[in-house]
Formats: sequence, C-alpha cells, structure tokens
Amino acid sequence: LSPLDGELAVCEGIEDGLTLVQEIQRTVWVSCGTAMLPNMQFPDSVTKAVIAGDNDSAGREAADLAADIFAARGLSVRVFFPREGCKDFNDEIQEAA
Repeated sequence: LSPLDGELAVCEGIEDGLTLVQEIQRTVWVSCGTAMLPNMQFPDSVTKAVIAGDNDSAGREAADLAADIFAARGLSVRVFFPREGCKDFNDEIQEAA
C-alpha cells in the first residue's frame, strides 16, 4: 500500500498493518500471525526494521525474537508496542475513536 524504502515496519495482523499505515505513514508489511513474524524475509534494500508488536506475552515474545533475528541479519531494529491496556494497535485506535 506504500512504496518500499530502507525502513520497513512489520506487525502481526492486517488490521494492525492498516492502522499503522494510517497512523505512522510508513511502509508496513504484515506477517499474518505471531509465529510468522520472526520468519519474515526482506529485500536487500531494507536496512531498518521497526517491529510493532502485540501487547501480550505471545506478541512480546515474537517481537523480541524477531528483533534478535533481524539484528543478526545486519538490520537496524526498533521495537514498539501499543499503550498499556491495548492488545494491539487496532485496539488502540478504536479506543481513541
């Protein structure tokens, strides 16, 4: 839904991906599931990965694992989560509406 540059945001679900595109106006790829997040592969042009994790134990574990794997591939990595009390970024924006 947006052009690919050196920085790519990644998340677990399509609703979160669409929310993030709207809110952070960055290119977002969706892993389609918690277990798939650490297994995502990127084009060589991607040098930075911003991981938007779900705010539960499975989501935090997947985000941490993905951060380790992406960093081992030589990517610059940043992880962030929705505010406390919201499971994911779609919940966060729904709550604000």
